[in-house]
Amino acid sequence: MSGQHIEYTGKLPELSEMTADQTTVCMGELLFKRFGRYLPAHQIGGILNANKPRPWWSIPEIRLYRVDRIGRTNTHNLEFWANRSIQWKVADKSPYLGIVARVPLAMTRLTKLMGLEGAVGVPEGLSINEGHKIKWHGDEEDWTCTSVQLEKGGKGGIAGVAKFVTEDGRPMKLGPGQLGTPNDCLDMMKEPNLFEGRVAKVISKRGHSGRAGKLLSWHDDK
Repeated sequence: MSGQHIEYTGKLPELSEMTADQTTVCMGELLFKRFGRYLPAHQIGGILNANKPRPWWSIPEIRLYRVDRIGRTNTHNLEFWANRSIQWKVADKSPYLGIVARVPLAMTRLTKLMGLEGAVGVPEGLSINEGHKIKWHGDEEDWTCTSVQLEKGGKGGIAGVAKFVTEDGRPMKLGPGQLGTPNDCLDMMKEPNLFEGRVAKVISKRGHSGRAGKLLSWHDDK
């Protein structure tokens, strides 16, 4: 591993052909469509990293979400709407450029139902840099605790994991930050036999049962 950035200009000649009156630095997301649907990230990465020409149908679409610099003017920390107005001006320079869609707060539940990710909430009056990624939680699941392997860590903290098995038999692990408060973890560490064999109610991020799981509560009736 060289530690150098991967150069994709050869795979994206559409970008190298863009021109501007002043040096422009932006951040954005590269997208490809096939049969009218956007490809998932791992397929986009496969196209870029493959040792062969890009597929004929893979027309790039770059959605800007921040303009960092125009000439000598630093726009990195501009307020959201001020930066977004500059994004529109930059995007007008090429048919391959656009800006990320703005989703009204009332529609965020719809984006969850549609299975969309990548939503970012920006507090009023702040820049995109102060935004927070929105990750959708999946349905609650019952996980059975099989082993508590917690111990005292550095600086008085708690290290280790608690092991679980899902309803369909998959092994999972939760760390101290996912198990609850420091006192919750301390109780588990002191008397692991009181928790091993018990069933916990767990939620995780959309798309995978073990993705950023968090213990909500213990089932006393199971």
